[in-house]
Amino acid sequence: MAKAKTYLLLIAWILSFELTAKSEVEFELDLYYTNIGLFVPLGDENIEEIEFRNEKSIYLQLFKDALTPRFFLVEASINPLPILGVYMKKHQSDFYDEASVSDDFNLIEALTEGFEEPYALSFFLGNIIRFKLKNETEQKAVNKGFSGFLLSVGDRHIKSNTLIDDVWYELEWKVKGDRQIGDIYHSWSFRVGTKIHRNPDIADVNYIGLRREFFNSAARQYKFLENTGIDYQVSFSRGSLNVVQHLFYVEKRWPGDKGEFTLGLGVNKIDNKYSGELADEDNDLRLIIRPGYNF
Repeated sequence: MAKAKTYLLLIAWILSFELTAKSEVEFELDLYYTNIGLFVPLGDENIEEIEFRNEKSIYLQLFKDALTPRFFLVEASINPLPILGVYMKKHQSDFYDEASVSDDFNLIEALTEGFEEPYALSFFLGNIIRFKLKNETEQKAVNKGFSGFLLSVGDRHIKSNTLIDDVWYELEWKVKGDRQIGDIYHSWSFRVGTKIHRNPDIADVNYIGLRREFFNSAARQYKFLENTGIDYQVSFSRGSLNVVQHLFYVEKRWPGDKGEFTLGLGVNKIDNKYSGELADEDNDLRLIIRPGYNF
């Protein structure tokens, strides 16, 4: 309870931090990742606005500005469905066990797999740009690109819907962005980072990750690169440099007249990442399933 109160106080602190006209508080609500963040300019500059550009030129601009710190961001985030999975395994064990299709596959576990922590506090230092169209009158919060360094911290780890005490620190250099323009949603992320755990049974890792999503709600014909999101991350043990984890995830969307069905499938392959009391008898392959519907 004390941990939850501390986290709520941090969120309240972010909300109370609207000190200047150029500072912005924004939030996103999502079943898997909900966050609230405060953007603070380090100088007199506003967030740069660029009109719609092709994908290559956007990447080049973000890489070019990646080492130019013009903004500071503090963000508090929670992962609602993974937290629900932890709760159900601990407090609704009968229902949780009934979701087991086999000895190696539990449906609730598959629906909540892919998130290693229930919440986090993050600090970003780098550059931010905002995307817009010609004659655009209403800006959407999602239309931003980021390039810089991100430090994240937390004190819990999730393994197979079990909550584990673990103070962890993560530092990454990343280039990411999201554009929602008409029927098109385009999102990407390139990241290199390291994650350190105080729990000795969880390996410290270095990792490389790539993600690209391109969704068109007006498209009705199947094209592989349209309405597809792909995310891949590989992690190496900091001690031995051996690969300890592969995470590969693909999401497809099928637009309809009033919304779109979504289905994400992936695998989380873990190899000697855990030791001691957390060790797995065999190399662990976990399935990720995320169905949904967007209105």
